[in-house]
Amino acid sequence: MINAKHRTTFSARKKARRSLKSSKSSKVDTLRAKIESEDRDWDDLEGYVYVYFDGDEMDISYDLEDLPEKCQDDECYIAIHEGDCDDLDDKYHKSGNKVWDEDDTGFSTNKNGRAAGMLFGLESGYDANDNVCRALVIYGPEDESDDDIDVIGCGMLVPEDEDLDYCD
Repeated sequence: MINAKHRTTFSARKKARRSLKSSKSSKVDTLRAKIESEDRDWDDLEGYVYVYFDGDEMDISYDLEDLPEKCQDDECYIAIHEGDCDDLDDKYHKSGNKVWDEDDTGFSTNKNGRAAGMLFGLESGYDANDNVCRALVIYGPEDESDDDIDVIGCGMLVPEDEDLDYCD
């Protein structure tokens, strides 16, 4: 049974969530995404990515496990997309701010398929509020059968202090 204290807390969180979703005036400066596998070859892929904003400039911190071993930064990279993890749309950036590719957001993994690090000074033309509930995608090496770089992981960007199911 939910006691009055928990009911109030739940109600307050729900109201805050609704307020942030409907109002661009709420200041958000850190988003996070829990990354989960999107490819049966990488079933155990997991980790977190944090995106820190200063206006429309962002720094990305990532800590990921069970990625392809020894993936190089021209094979593995991070991108933010419109849509959600089940229905990805275009990469999310204003024209002239083409930031989501292996040159700007590439990373390397170690022999155990682990990657952790920071990407600094990225500009997509959008601030934190614009990126709430966008899909953060992890791309992996080309699939030899079709020569396309594969989506191997994905998570929805939520405000740092919100529950991970915020976008549902």
